[in-house]
Amino acid sequence: MKQTAYLVAFLSFLSVGCSQVADSFSAKGTYSVIELKGGPYVGEVRSKEKYGLQTEDGIIHIWDLKSGKELYKLTVGTKQRGVAFSPDGKHIITQMWDDDGDNTFRIWDIKTGRELHKLEGSFTRDFSPDGMKIITHGGNSVRIWDTNTGRELYKLEGSFKDFSFSPDGTKVVTRESRVNSPFRIVDASTGRNLYEKSGDFLVFSPDGRVIVTWPWIAGTRTFTFTISDAGTGRVLYNLSGSELNFLADGKKMVTTHSGSRAQVRVWDTGTGRELQALDGNFVALSPDGKKVVTTMGNTILIWDAESGKELQALYGNFIAFSPDGKKVATTMGNTILIWDAESGKELQTLADAYTGERDVYIGSGFMPDGKRIYTKSEYFLRIWDIESAQELHKHELFKYEAGRYVLVGEILPCMTRIIVFGDDGARILPL
Repeated sequence: MKQTAYLVAFLSFLSVGCSQVADSFSAKGTYSVIELKGGPYVGEVRSKEKYGLQTEDGIIHIWDLKSGKELYKLTVGTKQRGVAFSPDGKHIITQMWDDDGDNTFRIWDIKTGRELHKLEGSFTRDFSPDGMKIITHGGNSVRIWDTNTGRELYKLEGSFKDFSFSPDGTKVVTRESRVNSPFRIVDASTGRNLYEKSGDFLVFSPDGRVIVTWPWIAGTRTFTFTISDAGTGRVLYNLSGSELNFLADGKKMVTTHSGSRAQVRVWDTGTGRELQALDGNFVALSPDGKKVVTTMGNTILIWDAESGKELQALYGNFIAFSPDGKKVATTMGNTILIWDAESGKELQTLADAYTGERDVYIGSGFMPDGKRIYTKSEYFLRIWDIESAQELHKHELFKYEAGRYVLVGEILPCMTRIIVFGDDGARILPL
């Protein structure tokens, strides 16, 4: 694809850890544009704080997204493609990009540029949350590796379709490809089989203390959720509902119940005891997990998750809480309304926020600083200042070229910077 202009495209930003990243960045305009000369670029690798682009000559250029400083140049060769940073940012994992059957990953020290380890016979991979282990899949096995030594810790045999670490990294969850295959949970350090769980879906609570499994039944609006102890696999209790969500600390859950009178129920995760029954359909939780949002028609209800007390009744369609939880954004037609989450006072109105778009509206939300709002349609990204209610920027997301729309750039994680491409390279700009 010939890149003929600096244009912008949108990628949904990562929610996990983005508030901390946003706090570490200066306000817009106080940190520099990153100029990326050369190219064309054949691959990228990204984290919340670093970004790497790989050129055709096999060099991965790595920048610090806060300072704009180029940190490292990692020579990996033309047959390797950057895949991911380790969670601690000290390593990059690359994958062989060739047709000769060499399906390997390589681990690199990004500071020294030295290749540390070669992981054989693998097609897909993931790091453990602490970055100390790597899980790979290839052929009829899943292998767990030590990141620092490159040593294979153990191998699980089977034709797997699902495999991942638990959120705390202490367990590995796998499921084979055969019909009705159960989830198999093993100890991440030893590979020892702990227990198996039936169902089509499995999720861990945020604190890792319980797991929830449930089957998919076509045509039904109500499911049976089985809550089990994550350490032993022992079933604790069952809940029914059309949807289940954990509050931020994992100590409470909310289930949605459809019917003639929609309700959201709040449960104690440890005991399964019902704590609250709230009117409406579940929409969202506040960033701190202390408030529950439900809707009834065009009314948005905000509840205290602990007491069940109704805190606010707002009108419109819910968009989001601000990152600090102090503001709420709603929509009515083409207008965005900003509210004080504590008092319910209307703070600002952004009129005609969606007017003039030639395509389909997709979503809106707060920028990480909480002072701006973005609106996203299929082909445009617009950014608004809340205090002045003025549109700051409107970015085209695709370029119409040769009879089709072509993606030519994207937002980097946490929506703090944006990369745009041009004939002479690319630029990373602050948002």
